Amino acid sequence: MPAFTRNLGPEPGRPPGPELSLDSASRRRPRQRARLSDGREAAVMLPRGTAMRPGDVLEGPEGETATVAAAPEPLSEARAVSPVQLAAAAYHLGNRHAEVELGHLRVRFLRDPVLEDLVGGMGLAVARLSAPFDPEGGAYGGHGGGRHAAAEEDCHGRVGAREHDSSRDSCRAPVRSCGSVPASGAGEEEAAGGARASGRSGNLPPAGALMRLLYAASPLRPTGSFAWSGGLSQYVLSGGVSDAGGLKAWIGDAVRLVLVPCDLPLLARCFAAAVRRDAGAFARWNAVSLASRGTRELLMGERETGASVMRMLEAGGLLDGFPDGMREGRVGYVAAYGLMAAALGLSGEDAGRVAGAFLWGAVENLALCAAKSVPLGQGAVQGVLLELLDGLLPQAAEEAMLLDDWELGACAPLLAIRSSEHESSPLRMFRS
Repeated sequence: MPAFTRNLGPEPGRPPGPELSLDSASRRRPRQRARLSDGREAAVMLPRGTAMRPGDVLEGPEGETATVAAAPEPLSEARAVSPVQLAAAAYHLGNRHAEVELGHLRVRFLRDPVLEDLVGGMGLAVARLSAPFDPEGGAYGGHGGGRHAAAEEDCHGRVGAREHDSSRDSCRAPVRSCGSVPASGAGEEEAAGGARASGRSGNLPPAGALMRLLYAASPLRPTGSFAWSGGLSQYVLSGGVSDAGGLKAWIGDAVRLVLVPCDLPLLARCFAAAVRRDAGAFARWNAVSLASRGTRELLMGERETGASVMRMLEAGGLLDGFPDGMREGRVGYVAAYGLMAAALGLSGEDAGRVAGAFLWGAVENLALCAAKSVPLGQGAVQGVLLELLDGLLPQAAEEAMLLDDWELGACAPLLAIRSSEHESSPLRMFRS
């Protein structure tokens, strides 16, 4: 199976090779399996944060190449009668974080009846079609957006609008590239300025960045997180976790139902806001994280561990240079962890690794709680951790980085039930 590890960009003079047909979402995934036009299965193994555009040439270690093509997708096309009408429609679509492809007096977006009603109500003629989709890359898209329109249409009468830049508020663009701060423009200046403000370099050598990530993830830090077991006590009392198999299933559910859809993407957004020193975005995503806790006890755990991290950062002088709005109020553990990573000098391009470290720290803490309360021998616990490292965890961290804002949210009703039951439980080794 051929593997492609480099994106060479567009190379018009290169002899044509097999095509790799991908839809717009798949072109933002740097690691995946896909099928070439000649029928062979291929592995895309690009560096994290790499996006693909139609016409890009991918190259493998042996020199084999493939050309990225845009696969047809179900789209809606809205046609305007004037540039002003098109600009208004593009503005309102972007304000709803919809990806758009602009052309001469027309805008295309992934088929959505609600958005069709929106632009139809503004007087645009709406039609449905199946066609390749090459959306605008945003204000800081770098390798993205706008090439197709420039090549397809005459610039006179064409609105040069861009997709609404949601990175300030929702961090959608950084998350789509594994959390990295944009590579050029104002985003880069903000990230560099943030690193200077903390008195540390945002461009750490690999060993230094790794040690800071390990420090941030360690359950030995005095945050009190060990006292909060994520509902384990009640699971043990009910017999749900009684051996290594039950522990693996319980941790797997915690990863799939809480960490991947909720904590990790929220962490990425809080970290990106902390790198930019954007107090408003940081406060918004911290509030979402706190509101995502299903019971009062889980909320208390999030608040108390977050407060411990904040006290530690303040005592160490690590928050000097951060806005007061990011240092005041109740900061939960997810947001505090993102702030700690930024205060330790990690830059936006480290966001995927920050999320991976957070995931590992959370899983290791749950395993430590289980080793004390089930009880399980160290051999059994380490065996469960090794199985998770070989299977679920790497994929989970990458999946979390690809979620859009509307996809976020934990779905673990049994955890809320167990946490509520724990209030009257005789087993009080842990707080939850």
